[in-house]
Amino acid sequence: MDQKKISKKTMIGIGVCTAVLLGGVGYGTYSQLQARPTIEQQDPLNPIAPKENNRLSPRQTEQETDTSDSSIVRDERTTSSFADIRSGTGESFVQERANALTNLGRQIEEEQRRNTNPIQLINPTPPSGDTGNQAQSPERPQEPQLPELPEPEGPVAPPIPGPIDPIDPPVVVVDYSLLATLVQQAQEINLSLYLSASTEPFKFELQVAQRMLTEQISTQAAVNTQVARLSQSIDQLELRGDKTSLQHLYTQSQSIQTDIYTEESVRVLQSAQEEAKLILDHAEANQSMVDRVENQLKVAIDGLTEKEEPYLSLAYLKRLVAEAESLNMDEYTVETGQVLTELVEEITTYIESEEYTQEENERYIKALQQAIDQLEKKIDIPVSVNRDAQTMAEIISEIPTDESDQSEVNDQHSQLEESLIQEEELTQGITNE
Repeated sequence: MDQKKISKKTMIGIGVCTAVLLGGVGYGTYSQLQARPTIEQQDPLNPIAPKENNRLSPRQTEQETDTSDSSIVRDERTTSSFADIRSGTGESFVQERANALTNLGRQIEEEQRRNTNPIQLINPTPPSGDTGNQAQSPERPQEPQLPELPEPEGPVAPPIPGPIDPIDPPVVVVDYSLLATLVQQAQEINLSLYLSASTEPFKFELQVAQRMLTEQISTQAAVNTQVARLSQSIDQLELRGDKTSLQHLYTQSQSIQTDIYTEESVRVLQSAQEEAKLILDHAEANQSMVDRVENQLKVAIDGLTEKEEPYLSLAYLKRLVAEAESLNMDEYTVETGQVLTELVEEITTYIESEEYTQEENERYIKALQQAIDQLEKKIDIPVSVNRDAQTMAEIISEIPTDESDQSEVNDQHSQLEESLIQEEELTQGITNE
């Protein structure tokens, strides 16, 4: 408790001392500011002359100066202690004031000497009765006269330009040689080999280029642009697809007998054949479309899968039965034709029973092939042989019975033998064939 009381007293003492010190410093500063002379607000145009509203006569000015000097001295004396603290002595402030007034007077005189128009005082001639006081009153500088500014001139109309002779534009030579060469190359292109979708832009650009060459009124920049556009349209021409290989493959696929293959692989082949047919009939098919469909058809053909037994041999048996049924039995002998007909009927009954095996299928295939191979065609007698037989009958009917005509009979007999020999040779030749 004692230490807290002591510390409170110490703090209070320090606060009181600080307040006294700050009050003394503030009072000294205030006294010094009151002791300095007040500088009147001067006219910015004439910093030397005082304002007209505060004009005083020379005598009043002198009295006011004496009064202010005395008050300043008195103030300086009263505040000499504070001035001594700041500058060391109280007389230094008075000396500084005197030096400042002296320097101000010198500046005024130098300004008067520089000015070509001497400064005229407001009251240059004092009254006659105040001659004695004139020597005692300080000189008052005259307000300087402002130089007269020239009056602004009115707006000056700009000069009207005279007529200017027209200048002929420079002659620019346009080079059409590259465009002409490109047009000639474009005209030689066979558009039937290209797709219609790519030929339409080409035709348009070619027409524009031909019109440029005909009119000859375009700029070089326009000609160069058209050369670039025509070249681009030529590069974008797309050839029609080459369908030669696809057509050959499609024809081969049509000749494939699908009866020996599984139904699933046959369906894949048929689907590929349909797409190939569409591309073959499509005039605007490009090469990529043709290649795609051709490759798809090749895969379908290679993917054909044969049936398992006994269905595979049964398919070959059905194919051979169809071949036998397509034969014309009237062209063969009755015996060989009868054998083939009976065998075909037996095989048909076997197939309809749906109870077949690979062994039976192969046996019937072998027997049926032999029956087909053993067929014999009928012999056709030529018309000339019939005519010779008729001639022999006529000759025999005309043979005489008299012995006197024996020689004649012998001759006719010889002719008959020759005819028979010829007929026999002819018949034998037909049989061998």
